[in-house]
Amino acid sequence: MKVGDLVSFSPNEDFGTLTYIKYCERISREIGNNKTGIIVRINSNSCLVLFGTKHLVLNQSFLKRLNADD
Repeated sequence: MKVGDLVSFSPNEDFGTLTYIKYCERISREIGNNKTGIIVRINSNSCLVLFGTKHLVLNQSFLKRLNADD
């Protein structure tokens, strides 16, 4: 992934601890209807992603890249 990529929040559904489920639900509520985001900054394996007006720092493993130009 790189800066400028379009991404969506896509957690792994196989991993089902209560804490993980609550985290995923909270992030989904924060994102709301803005399902597509754009990566603004990358630091190690974390990304600053802009979903509408919300800036969220998410691990790359929670993101699915939508644009496949390369």
